[in-house]
Amino acid sequence: MSEVVVVLPEVEHHVVLKNSPGMDGAGFDVYNLVNIASETNKELIMRFLTNITNENQDFYTDLNGLQMMRRHYFDKLPIQANVYPVTTMAYFEDYNMRFTLLTAHSVGATSLQPGWLEVFLDRRLNQDDNRGLQQGITDNRDTPTSFRILLEQRSKQSVGSSNYPSLLAHHASLSLLHPIFVLVKMDKDADPNIILHNIDAPLRATYSPVGSELPCDVHLLNLRTLHSPSGTQYLPANNTALFLHRLGFDCNFKMWGHCATRNGTVSIDALFPSLFGNTIEEVSLSLMYTGSKFSREAHIQLPPMEIVTLKLSQR
Repeated sequence: MSEVVVVLPEVEHHVVLKNSPGMDGAGFDVYNLVNIASETNKELIMRFLTNITNENQDFYTDLNGLQMMRRHYFDKLPIQANVYPVTTMAYFEDYNMRFTLLTAHSVGATSLQPGWLEVFLDRRLNQDDNRGLQQGITDNRDTPTSFRILLEQRSKQSVGSSNYPSLLAHHASLSLLHPIFVLVKMDKDADPNIILHNIDAPLRATYSPVGSELPCDVHLLNLRTLHSPSGTQYLPANNTALFLHRLGFDCNFKMWGHCATRNGTVSIDALFPSLFGNTIEEVSLSLMYTGSKFSREAHIQLPPMEIVTLKLSQR
């Protein structure tokens, strides 16, 4: 891992490049710690300058992390009218290359010139800006921001109208949004505020309830136990809800490693070979309405860009 740190009066800027076979090594990470509490009527922006020529200054930002929208910079409008929300990612491209910005939190972005991308980090105002706050912004604190930058080369010399991120961008974004948390087992008689490293604890070296991998374009959003409707006390029911999201992606960009999409087909018997019963029921996202029923051996095909909820029974 290589890291460059630049300390400025109001910004601590980190750029990290990792030599990793995983998604954290697909690009480089940018971390900022911003505090403009000592300033007055100031806005802090991070600008990326590239040699990518995006036609008409078009760029793309995501809509609630689910789909991409094409944005255009209008010269006749002021800058604030050309700033668009970025929930998880933004990108611009030409016939050969795509620049993708992945973010761990919502920011605003625009493209003032071809090949540029401006990201709004923080601002401080003494007066109301007529955007709904009814007051100035004067409570600035240390504000961390985390980004991941991808530079991807097209495998085909064309720019389509699919408006989809690459599969690599999806996976890199998911690794940024859902980092791995390491949980350490504690001694039962120990102080809960002190972590003990007990080398004699009977911990398993590995554990995986999954029999086979999901297709590369399917994201497991959640797997949670449902509660029993009887009584006021929370009791687990004999059912589990499985939420799967099939990602839409641009096929003109290569994916790292060996990856199989399998046309978005999922088999519960292959995914969880030792868990859950024989009955699978498709339900609505709110779990209120029921749909088709399947056996656990059935191959369920997920529609692109859709979230499918399955109710699984316990064995």
